[in-house]
Amino acid sequence: MIKAIWVLFFSLLLAGQTFARPVPLNLEAAVAKAYSANLDLQTLKKQVEVERAGEAKARSVFYPKLGLETRYESFSSAYIRQSGSTSGAFLEWNVFNGFQDRFVLQAQGLAKQGSELRLAKFEQSLSWEVGLSFYRLLAAQEKINLFEQALLRNAQQKEMARKRKAAGLVSAADVLEFDLFESSLRSQRLTHASDFREAQAALRRILGDEEQSDFIPEGKLTHYHLDESLAEVLGRLNAGNVAISTGKLEVARAESMAKNVNGGFLPKLDLRATYGSRGLEDTLTAPETMLMGVAKWELFSGFDTLAARREAAARVAQAEASLRANSIRARSEAEGAFTRLRSLQEQVDFEVKSKDQALKYYSAVSDEYRRGIKNSSDLRGASGQVLEVELRDINHRLEFFEQKVRVEMAMGGPLKLSLGGVVHAE
Repeated sequence: MIKAIWVLFFSLLLAGQTFARPVPLNLEAAVAKAYSANLDLQTLKKQVEVERAGEAKARSVFYPKLGLETRYESFSSAYIRQSGSTSGAFLEWNVFNGFQDRFVLQAQGLAKQGSELRLAKFEQSLSWEVGLSFYRLLAAQEKINLFEQALLRNAQQKEMARKRKAAGLVSAADVLEFDLFESSLRSQRLTHASDFREAQAALRRILGDEEQSDFIPEGKLTHYHLDESLAEVLGRLNAGNVAISTGKLEVARAESMAKNVNGGFLPKLDLRATYGSRGLEDTLTAPETMLMGVAKWELFSGFDTLAARREAAARVAQAEASLRANSIRARSEAEGAFTRLRSLQEQVDFEVKSKDQALKYYSAVSDEYRRGIKNSSDLRGASGQVLEVELRDINHRLEFFEQKVRVEMAMGGPLKLSLGGVVHAE
């Protein structure tokens, strides 16, 4: 494994990219780092704090308000004119507000639940996203290793061709064929080195790494077999899908706000008590206590309440339509990804067998080439087939993991899987 890391490191240097010392990283460490430093996760945590504070603020209206006040008052009529300052303590309490405050608190509580749910689901999905980014980096590394092995095989084959040419058994064209294949391999290796750097950058972003670390993945491309049916997956959608779950909360929140608007048609009742001195005479009076109840019923507000009611009804309909759309989208996403998963599972199993066959074929062709039965094109073609099968195997394994994450994101929970074959990183 250490040898593969340094081979990869020097390959990237040859590609024109300079890095700091390689930093080995396994999947478990990557997930732990993401939980502690991912910026999107930190943003969601702060959003939960905002919603919790909003709920506390909405609850505060149910408590009385106590404070100190001072004001200047002036009264005048045909018979009397008085003015002066008033100061003292006051106590105010809204006794009835058409149930508006209650529904605002209920809506804010639902908003808090939604933010907490999104945070919980994001924390769960973050491990899947880190895993996907990690496996993309691992696949890019494995592809570079495969091209290193292919270049080594090609060098050995070219040496055999040179010896046969020196013996007069083949022409210069046979050696040139291996030179041409070497150029193609080096060109493709540069492409995968570029892919590796892009995968590194993507992993650094999701990990919240601000040090531009040169992560080198440790591990293996694991292959799994599905242990549950499509019906079981779809059965978990409504309870686990984050868009569906938060959509239900949004519908309930919109309904609460609609009920809040209806309170605008009802009267309001407030209580007020003051204690202090009134300076409306030439001299200040002794401190006095005043109790007051205020009942208010707004009969006309420029159709404001009616417009707000129509707006609230439209928001409820909008939330319900969004929920239905999210349900359809989640089902379609899960069905498509699960179907592709089934196919990829069989493809990887098939490629494992194909890889064994390609290696046996290459061994047989190499032996026959030494005995003069096969020519240089046959040998180069057999080596190319080994590389082609190995690349397909890696691509299918990686796509399986990508589709797996799509299904898990859609249903909001891990798939039931059993361990299949693996490709070990060199």
